[in-house]
Amino acid sequence: NLNFMCGNIACIVQIPSVNEGSSSIFQLTGFNTLGRNVENKHIISRFLEQTTFGPTREAIDSWDLETFGTDVDKSFASWVYNQMVTVDVTMHREYYRKRAQARVFGTVIHGQPLHPCDEKSRWSHFSFNGNEVDKILEVSGDGTGPYLLSVDGIGRTQVININMHGVGSLVSPGSYKICAVEEAVGGKFELNVNGKCYEVLDGNPLISFDGTIDLPTNTFELPEASKTEFVVINSLIPDDLVHITSISHPKCNGISVDDAWPTFIKFSDGDWLLFDPRLVLKDNTPDNPIPGGGGGITDFGALCSNVPRTFLNSKSCYLSNEPSACGVDGLTSGPGTIVCSSPSEVSNDPFMGDRYGFAIDFSLRPQLEKTKWSTWTMIALYSEDQLRQRMAWALSQILAISPLQIGRSWASE
Repeated sequence: NLNFMCGNIACIVQIPSVNEGSSSIFQLTGFNTLGRNVENKHIISRFLEQTTFGPTREAIDSWDLETFGTDVDKSFASWVYNQMVTVDVTMHREYYRKRAQARVFGTVIHGQPLHPCDEKSRWSHFSFNGNEVDKILEVSGDGTGPYLLSVDGIGRTQVININMHGVGSLVSPGSYKICAVEEAVGGKFELNVNGKCYEVLDGNPLISFDGTIDLPTNTFELPEASKTEFVVINSLIPDDLVHITSISHPKCNGISVDDAWPTFIKFSDGDWLLFDPRLVLKDNTPDNPIPGGGGGITDFGALCSNVPRTFLNSKSCYLSNEPSACGVDGLTSGPGTIVCSSPSEVSNDPFMGDRYGFAIDFSLRPQLEKTKWSTWTMIALYSEDQLRQRMAWALSQILAISPLQIGRSWASE
């Protein structure tokens, strides 16, 4: 036996040297806490260290000891039962999809953006977004202001002046490449002047038109009272809003999702908003499948949402009578097509934030790979079903697979 010298926070033991090739083994076979004040919170912390991704003060302080009194072991059994039976499963795919809010300007193979008149359509106060980096900003005016700022031939806003850091006022109308955009009113906004990027001192401008030019074609004029229907998604980003109901306006029927960008709202008090088109991810779960496998939008360029039959979804597959039903093989279609959905293929929610991208722009593959890392980390840190997640991680160590062995590791799903 070896003698340990223990203090308040640690124990020290001197292990004797052994000869090379020796089969000697030193093993801790037990310990006792005689003479040490070990409180329940210490015992609970040790338990959570083994069953979760790490104890938190909140978890320790909220531990249910009233039901079990001093019998901490029984409280452990109750916690394990609760984790296995009561707490909902956190699925990585579901967690990711709810927070994936890719910006798209028309139909893509993954689906379509919301229509500006749809419920939960996105709107912003700022004039330019991150997708417009490297595009050309057209500045027009007589040199005294106001100046009309346009991208792709469509006016975005008017400003009185354009003050540049290190350049002074930009008074010459012309074309300037956009170098950087922060999506907030007053956020970072840089333009290329004479081959070098300079920051616009007033930042990303507020949308505003003074009435001296024709309104953009897609403009809804709404009363000031309708502002209450627009809510801020995140208090830290007050310029990003969601319309909580559908918009009723004569122009709605004349705009398709493929020509809805840019669409503006002008309120009667002079404030403006710009539509922010985001990809709609629809529910296509075994409990709530998309009718006909989503064949209704395949004519516009989106892929079929029908998936192969597997042991995970076989009980929910059905024979569709939809005329637009699409087959998983890309060949069969129409009535008589077998349609299957997939677990955790849930819709996205703008109120969950814009945490993750989607595999639309393949130039962003390195960032998309990090999406999976981020999803796993966030669930490990914050999910309620800690025991389940810790056990899944432990089992994954038994059958280890390198990302290099998985083709298309950049794919969103």
